[in-house]
Amino acid sequence: MSNSKLLLYGYPISSATWRVRAAMIYKQVEFDEKTVDIFAGDADYKSNVNPMGFVPAVKFPQNGKTVFESLPIMELLDSIYPESPILPKDPFQRARNGFNLFFCWWGAFDASLLFWKNWIFRFFFAFQKFYKNKN
Repeated sequence: MSNSKLLLYGYPISSATWRVRAAMIYKQVEFDEKTVDIFAGDADYKSNVNPMGFVPAVKFPQNGKTVFESLPIMELLDSIYPESPILPKDPFQRARNGFNLFFCWWGAFDASLLFWKNWIFRFFFAFQKFYKNKN
């Protein structure tokens, strides 16, 4: 990976990875990609990049930090690379856009309650681990 390029961690069939890749291409940002086998449970990825083990994640060369989850990544891309914005500039339109994206994202899942309990547990466990290591 070049030190001046973003590094996109993704998986070929991840729609969230497609979203971030599309935003990077639209904004003409140079990036490299690394495939993460999320179904194999890549321990190195979970330890060093995203404790939840999900994709996408992007490592930014400006400070070497990694951001995960597609919507925060796209918001950060818009802040760092303001050319060709992908999100509205008006804060109220931006908030509405965020709600629409969030609603569509949640609406895409048709899962059992057991799945959601597991996901919520994983989220809070990873959240606690991630922020505990930052202090």
